[in-house]
Amino acid sequence: MSTTARPAALVVRAGRGDSRALLSSRYSVLAASEDTDGALCVIEMEAPASGAPPVHRHEADAEGFLVLAGSMDVLVEGETTTLQPGDFAWIPAGVAHSFAPAAEGVRALVLAAPGGFERFVRAAGTPCAGTGLPAPSAPPDPAAMAALAAEHGITILGPPPGA
Repeated sequence: MSTTARPAALVVRAGRGDSRALLSSRYSVLAASEDTDGALCVIEMEAPASGAPPVHRHEADAEGFLVLAGSMDVLVEGETTTLQPGDFAWIPAGVAHSFAPAAEGVRALVLAAPGGFERFVRAAGTPCAGTGLPAPSAPPDPAAMAALAAEHGITILGPPPGA
């Protein structure tokens, strides 16, 4: 008989989660690594057209995007694919990627496995209440963002798509 405690089942109601404003977008952590025994994290992202992150790679975790509303272009190692509602993309660890929300913006689930990406979101973002997109903000200092990303196993490789 195992003495290791198993994580409790997790239910997160709509509109809940630890929401952070980052790159003029809202990232709501629905399931953190501590909720999933480290297996993954799940984040709901709402991003305006200006919400594209720099091209980067996650050194230790894979990242997936499931588009719920709107659309976005996903850039993976120089190749761009447009995702519509219901489309899913999975990017293995170590692969250069980014995304660019369409003009109408995008709402998507971001999954990272193993978990831990939510720690970067919490460190880089600022708490935001309510619903919808946060107020537009100035872009973060690129050097400071690259240093913070590196602390979380993310390497910034270049500017956002189209910049």
